Amino acid sequence: MLDRRAALALPFLLLGCAGADREDTLDRMLRYSAEQAAPKSETVHTFALVARRGEADHGFRVILHADKCYAVLAVADGTVTDVNLQVFDPIGAVAAKTNAEAPKLELCAKRSGPYRVKLHVTGRGRVRAGVYERRL
Repeated sequence: MLDRRAALALPFLLLGCAGADREDTLDRMLRYSAEQAAPKSETVHTFALVARRGEADHGFRVILHADKCYAVLAVADGTVTDVNLQVFDPIGAVAAKTNAEAPKLELCAKRSGPYRVKLHVTGRGRVRAGVYERRL
């Protein structure tokens, strides 16, 4: 009986390890992108999601401080073909949005408070986003 339980548990252990490794890879991709875009930056907030629809909006809030500059980045796997970023300031105005194909933007906060980061994801898969304070 014990051998049968062990045989049933083995696939779950293997699949669990594979899923964890894939997430670790995505986290490493985000960290590498942050180091390239904003060397010596400090992580302010990271966000993880699984896009299950073909096209959907996701978002999170983060506290930013006036007169500091930030980089906002996203990476994805699976069949995600596009991630567009928009950042809204505390009063709801667009503070920055991506204009290029890479899901990366930079902004300097004009006022302190809760900023909203919106991700428009096309495709299905895992997505990681991060906000990094630029150190000069």
